[in-house]
Amino acid sequence: MASNASGHGLAETDPPERGQAIMVRFILDLLSNRLIVVVFALALIPSTAGAGPIPQAGTAAPPQPVKIADVSPKISAAIPAGGISFPTEVTVTGQGFKPGAQVTIGSLPASIVSVAPTEIHITAPGQPAGTMDVTVTNLDGSSATQPKFFTYTTGPIIYAISPQAGSPSATTAVHITGGNFHSDSVVTFGGLQAQIQYFFSATSLDVEVPANAAGGKTPVSVTVKNPDGQTFTLPSAFTWTGSPSAPSISSPSPTSQKGTDPDSCGGL
Repeated sequence: MASNASGHGLAETDPPERGQAIMVRFILDLLSNRLIVVVFALALIPSTAGAGPIPQAGTAAPPQPVKIADVSPKISAAIPAGGISFPTEVTVTGQGFKPGAQVTIGSLPASIVSVAPTEIHITAPGQPAGTMDVTVTNLDGSSATQPKFFTYTTGPIIYAISPQAGSPSATTAVHITGGNFHSDSVVTFGGLQAQIQYFFSATSLDVEVPANAAGGKTPVSVTVKNPDGQTFTLPSAFTWTGSPSAPSISSPSPTSQKGTDPDSCGGL
């Protein structure tokens, strides 16, 4: 009996189309599983949106900008704040002054006496009346300017008085230094006129300050007025200190007696 090639006794061969379909399905299943794994892994990574770049391990943080301190000089004051037509001793205060610093008043250089970080002692040049700029320049080229900071005057000016206190019950001799004084200038202390004792020069004079029993301990102004009407006032410059002295009463000497003579006792 002839055998049947398509019978159940022999393995049936799959057509090529079926094998290709099985292979495509296998690849799709594999890709799907891998996609799930990738999505799950991405979900576990924290978001860094808006946080900027993440520094790599082993790299240093970017350097921060360094703030450079301002080392330029600064001018606070000129003491005194004015001068006269011939050289005047002045102290310029501030900060950032360095050795070798130079000072100009207006367009003229001042003579440097000494330089410290916070003050410069100078001799200001004499100039005509007017208000001048003051400039300090360090050797490194840094500088500071105060406009209209120093005033030259043709009127009187007081730089200092000594002493700055006196007795309310007695006159006090006081020495005044300044400029543009006249021998007939009028000097007052708290409104009370002092007498000029010695007129040394236009920059120096001695006066006698009157007693002032009602002066108290409050500092008073000192004013110099020249014959042309120009005046200068130094505020809170002098104080009458202490209390007025009470008048003293002298007692008679115990050894001086009148009307007794040990050698004449009424003829006894």
